[in-house]
Amino acid sequence: MTGSIAALLLRIGRRSILRSRWRSLLIVVLIFVPVAGMVGLATVIQTITPTAERSATDQMGQADLLVYPGPGGDETALRALLP
Repeated sequence: MTGSIAALLLRIGRRSILRSRWRSLLIVVLIFVPVAGMVGLATVIQTITPTAERSATDQMGQADLLVYPGPGGDETALRALLP
């Protein structure tokens, strides 16, 4: 595309926009609103979705290890062995 063709297309586009300003504004708004909505929704979903680390912390608390009494054991014997 040469410079003269680009200048011609820009001049035609500018005239069209200036001739019907409300229609041009409506087109811009109809493009902007859905895009802004998708970006906002993606941000909210990314923010409220917990990470794997957060899920593990919610399930186990701040503990690094979960210990369960083995077969035949009980909680009091396990507590006696722990500091």
